[in-house]
Amino acid sequence: MKIANANKYQEIGDDQGSYSEGWKPARITTDISSRKSSVTTREKDVLNLIAQGCTTYEIARTLFVSIDTVKSHKRNLFHKLGTRNGAMTVMRAIQYELIPISTTI
Repeated sequence: MKIANANKYQEIGDDQGSYSEGWKPARITTDISSRKSSVTTREKDVLNLIAQGCTTYEIARTLFVSIDTVKSHKRNLFHKLGTRNGAMTVMRAIQYELIPISTTI
């Protein structure tokens, strides 16, 4: 499938699914240790709460921060892990051993 990007077409493989125009998944590096070390302690706290099914509001109340702060942490996690939503982020975090599987149960 091809998508328009800056008046040029970019090839997107079928195995990657369909993405909105202008968005493409982050390139995932094979150096997992650099991704693991770039996630802050507070981002890991947010990640654990996402894995437990908490909403943004619940995470903010639990961590005693504003909703905007939680959104910022989530945005940083999406960028660092190359994901688009909470489910993808939790899956990637389990793959990178950032959170144990027992956190999600």
